[in-house]
Amino acid sequence: MSGGITKISPNSIIAELYNWKLEAESSYNDGWIKKHYEDQLEEVFKQVDRMRMTKEELEVESAKKEWVCDECGKSTYETEDDYLVHPKLHLGCALKQEKTVKVDDVSDFM
Repeated sequence: MSGGITKISPNSIIAELYNWKLEAESSYNDGWIKKHYEDQLEEVFKQVDRMRMTKEELEVESAKKEWVCDECGKSTYETEDDYLVHPKLHLGCALKQEKTVKVDDVSDFM
């Protein structure tokens, strides 16, 4: 390895991605190879999308990862404030928790 920057033309990259796509669609390979190339393409596309994002978009994406309901695991980021107990708990999930606790409390007395 020379330690320098390797210059690869966009056409070379596109040609290689096209070859991966052909491999993924080929009926001559087994399921593992097909899945391998599909996964590789998905990862490349995901990284290209991230490179195209602005700083603000990256910050929003990072913030979205923090806004996840502790109870159901779904995003709370775009949920209206009226439907949140706090940023990590949907109102509906909190009500289900409360209902479950009340049922358990009643059964303790029987």
